[in-house]
Amino acid sequence: MGKGKVCIICFFLFFYAVFKISAQEYSADFIAHMPTPGEYSLFATSGWDGNWYVGGNRRWVGKLPGFADAKDYDRVFVGARLGRAKHPQRIKEVLEEKEIEGNEGPYDIFIGLSGSRREKPSGRLLTDTGNIPMEGLEDRALVEVGESRWFWVEIDREDIPAGEDRYIHLWSPDKELSLAAVSPILAAAEGLQKDNATFLIEDGEVKNISFFSPAIAIKAVTGEPPEPSVEIREFRSHPSASGKKVVLTRVKGDAVSEVILEVNAGGGWEIMDSVYSPPYDISFDVSDFEAGKYRIRCRAKNWWGETAVSGYEEFEIKDEE
Repeated sequence: MGKGKVCIICFFLFFYAVFKISAQEYSADFIAHMPTPGEYSLFATSGWDGNWYVGGNRRWVGKLPGFADAKDYDRVFVGARLGRAKHPQRIKEVLEEKEIEGNEGPYDIFIGLSGSRREKPSGRLLTDTGNIPMEGLEDRALVEVGESRWFWVEIDREDIPAGEDRYIHLWSPDKELSLAAVSPILAAAEGLQKDNATFLIEDGEVKNISFFSPAIAIKAVTGEPPEPSVEIREFRSHPSASGKKVVLTRVKGDAVSEVILEVNAGGGWEIMDSVYSPPYDISFDVSDFEAGKYRIRCRAKNWWGETAVSGYEEFEIKDEE
């Protein structure tokens, strides 16, 4: 065989190998009592809330359906769909009216796995109420109002032993969240549940849930999904609001679910704001910032849990003369 033919064959073999690597399959299985995440649209956006609040005096518990072996997956997340967080001023008013001691938040929401429906796990921070879309008010304009959304946190696959029952627990450690008027709301789907599938533990009493399915779920990722990319293409002052800045981004990738704006004042990075659909451009308020130098950057997340970070931009807040 001539050298030319050998080179051609090697080229095609190399191309085929690269194509096979780039074409690896990847997926994210949604594991819950309902087959799709979009079915969990009740209670947590608007209308009747069903009194389905997440608080310090109650835990939502769901038994994992059909989860054979977590080692079949590369990454595993637990999550819940939440909405209707309450405005701090509204929380303050309700706490004062009910004579409940406490501040107006933000409050933490925890999620975890347990081998028992009663025994509360140590849990992991899922989110805080400052990140949950807010419930609207009839007597004031709020910019943080939005549709309920899914929050996820990655867990160790070893936390789900094969063949053993596991229960997802969702709760808050903050006792101020003791009624729907101050607490975020857990979303639900319509549909009857099997016995011993979902529960509400309130003040130590276990109650079976009927007619509705709570939005607590597993997201299990297989393969190596492509990472998104994000960059800041323009950063400038707001054209009509002197106390605001504008960040215009360039985001690429499949199923990008969130772009997060972060600020650094010389310490660690802190979340300023997030957007969940394109265009992923953000304006943010700096009127309360202390004098000093700051950096901003963006992070992009996709449905499979992959993240990307942009470069940073700098700005300075000067003392008013």
